Amino acid sequence: GPSPDAPVMLPLGAGQQISSPGTGIDTLLANGWVRTASDQSSVTGVALLAGAGGSMDALPLASAGDSAWLLTGVEMGNGVSTEVVLANTTGTDGQVALYLRDPTGAQVDMAVRTLAAWQSLHEGADSLFPNAPQPFRGFILLQSTQRVVAARVWQGGSTLAAVNGQTPAGPGA
Repeated sequence: GPSPDAPVMLPLGAGQQISSPGTGIDTLLANGWVRTASDQSSVTGVALLAGAGGSMDALPLASAGDSAWLLTGVEMGNGVSTEVVLANTTGTDGQVALYLRDPTGAQVDMAVRTLAAWQSLHEGADSLFPNAPQPFRGFILLQSTQRVVAARVWQGGSTLAAVNGQTPAGPGA
């Protein structure tokens, strides 16, 4: 099968789309995530996510990494959970600090994770923040020493909702 050192090259004509089954990409996806490149700026992607009870959502793929992200809509307890999905988009190991904040912006808990070059992380907010009160609603501010992409996946009952992170606005924005 394909390896990270032997890229899969797929031609894509105007108006065409490619899905991973049958392309060899699924083998790479089993290890976390796939880095893509295109010679055209109009090529974009989406990840299809499936949860318990047949729930599904589509997450547009982030176009660029950044060192700071906001993950909104974080909830834990009362039958709902939030998972944090990160990927280091660089060839250098990095440290990621995640700050859990309540709706007022007050810090509730914090976690630090190391992401090796090109590594991804998929971890529940309850695991990242064991000291958080339950139930909890708020957001995560994360800062990394390397460029990462970030998203959160919310699950409650048979509902699944995935949202890409937002880059924080600078002063005066």
